[in-house]
Amino acid sequence: MADGSAFPPAVRTTCPYCGVGCGVSARAPSPNEGRELAVSGDATHPANLGRLCSKGTALGATVGLEGRLLEPMIGKRTVDWSTAIQHVANGFRKAIAEHGPDSVAFYVSGQLLTEDYYAANKLMKGFIGSGNIDTNSRLCMASAVAAHKQAFGADLVPGCYEDLELADLAVFARQFATMTASGMSLLRSLAILEEQTSSAPLKKALGEVRADVSGGVSLSSSMAKHDRVFPRLMIAMIRLT
Repeated sequence: MADGSAFPPAVRTTCPYCGVGCGVSARAPSPNEGRELAVSGDATHPANLGRLCSKGTALGATVGLEGRLLEPMIGKRTVDWSTAIQHVANGFRKAIAEHGPDSVAFYVSGQLLTEDYYAANKLMKGFIGSGNIDTNSRLCMASAVAAHKQAFGADLVPGCYEDLELADLAVFARQFATMTASGMSLLRSLAILEEQTSSAPLKKALGEVRADVSGGVSLSSSMAKHDRVFPRLMIAMIRLT
């Protein structure tokens, strides 16, 4: 610390990215280590039990100042906050005067607090008089919401992490077909499933699928050879993704 005392121990906190709310253990660096935090998963947290995805694992690198805008700028000119805010307000005022309230819009970060969203909505809807405000917290999941509603009739995730632990077979499709949330490749995931299953037919099928995928055969095509083991609906869904 500034007074020469020891740096604090690791702090238990929460990953700020998605809605899972994984537990994170973060330790402040020593003076000669720069600003990058030492980040690891919190093994005692019920949401992730110490595991982190690639985003959570890289949290420590996001606190650096390199490449960040540290003070307001208009063009290439550094200004104070009052000047910058007045410049933005003048731009809004001019656009609204010439083209009406719907000529301006807010696209808001997905990382704000509830109170921040409230203030932004009041500014746009109550003061400016337009409904042109949206957030990345909605748009980044719009395609997933549409897919969930079409497939399951509601915007929800049909399961929980415990289901994966109890399942005889877990299939990772689309972007997860090459990299799972824990950073394992598809081939590694298949190998673990093959090792852990107690079903002899499933173990044999998984081994053959792993060999096929390793040789360049698509997951759905390989699984189709074993339609007595893998449900045909599952194979069809993988092929669609």
